[in-house]
Amino acid sequence: MHPPPTACVSCPTGKWSGQGAACTECLVGKYAAATNSAACTECVPGKSSLPGSTACFSCGPGQSAGQGSSCDECAAGKYTLLADQSACISCAPGKSSLVGSSAPTCFDCPPGRWAGLGTGCTDCAGGKFAVSAASVECASCAPGKSSLVGSSTPTCFDCPPGRWAGLGTGCTDCAGGKFAVSTVSVECTSCVAGKYSDSNASSCGDCSTGKYSGSGSAACADCAAGKFAASTAALECVHCAAGKFSNENASSCADCAQGKYSITGATACTDCPTGKYTPNTGSTACLLCEVGKISNVVGSSDCVSAMPGRYVFWAGSTVVIACPVGKFTDRVGESECAACPVGKVQGGTGATHCDAAPPGRYAFWPASTALTACPAGKYADDFGAQECILCPPGKFMGGTGASVCTSCVPGKYTALFGATAIGSCLNCPAGQTSSEGSICTDCAA
Repeated sequence: MHPPPTACVSCPTGKWSGQGAACTECLVGKYAAATNSAACTECVPGKSSLPGSTACFSCGPGQSAGQGSSCDECAAGKYTLLADQSACISCAPGKSSLVGSSAPTCFDCPPGRWAGLGTGCTDCAGGKFAVSAASVECASCAPGKSSLVGSSTPTCFDCPPGRWAGLGTGCTDCAGGKFAVSTVSVECTSCVAGKYSDSNASSCGDCSTGKYSGSGSAACADCAAGKFAASTAALECVHCAAGKFSNENASSCADCAQGKYSITGATACTDCPTGKYTPNTGSTACLLCEVGKISNVVGSSDCVSAMPGRYVFWAGSTVVIACPVGKFTDRVGESECAACPVGKVQGGTGATHCDAAPPGRYAFWPASTALTACPAGKYADDFGAQECILCPPGKFMGGTGASVCTSCVPGKYTALFGATAIGSCLNCPAGQTSSEGSICTDCAA
């Protein structure tokens, strides 16, 4: 079985509750005279209450209250003579009263202070003054002059250099980028381009080298990378010339190192690409490597000559080429290889020389890559033969690659040039004879 529900109780006086809510005290300015109140009643104007009240009380003289609010003291410049007042009465302009005043007599604001309708006395601001009592406003100092807060004298002082004043405004510091060189300034003057100033300045300073400014600048700006300012008071920064570069805040530009170059306004120099170089500092462009030389790394200050056996045909090359078969070069920095002369050959690449044909062989064409054996009936008896020689009469050669011809035996001869067989050797006619490898001659008497 469930226990019986708890019974509801009545809210006491001074409290209230909504549907299903707990009892809550009435706020200041409200009350509940009866029990079981579903809401609190607001006090009428001129009356108020404490929290949890069952009735309202009257606000006293020097106080006022709106409907359902607390009793508040009359502000300076206002008063109430009686209790139960919903609003305070304003003192006339130029007059004031103490806070919470219940007297009908408002006092005059003293010199140096002023009051509007029911506002209370207020000090004249800097740049204004009130000579007499009961002033409803303060008089303004002339432009360029000021006064102390609460001044009662008509004599305003001059604003010092670096400060200015409008009509009745008081002296104000010149903002950064402006200046006032003299006293009694009614406005500040902007610094010209190339100069700057902090606040409260009586003059402008020159921008240092590496910096610049526009008109009315509170500070000088650094020259951007790729620009410079060589003199003070610069209006703008100048682009670095081609071949030079700079970092930020530069007073001059530096030359690019060897192997590097730059265009106008460069923030850094660029390496020469492969195939190019520059031997000088401050270069605006890189040079092509000459024929016979290469550069295969970036940032080169010189090109490398091709070694013997190799050549570089094109300017700006990045690789060397081996001499092909039949050609050679024995010097550095060549743009082409020479053909092997007749009588010599080269069968390999990258050669620094050609090989002379040995005896029995020849090389007829320039740039030959292989030797040719002398044919039958011919011979070559020395190195570097361009062609083979016919065997002379009295001799023959039946094989190839001969360095000498074979002689006919004594008593035989051949009258042919280039005989190719022993059968070419014939017996000398009757009455004639021959020595080895010679022609027949008449016998001696």
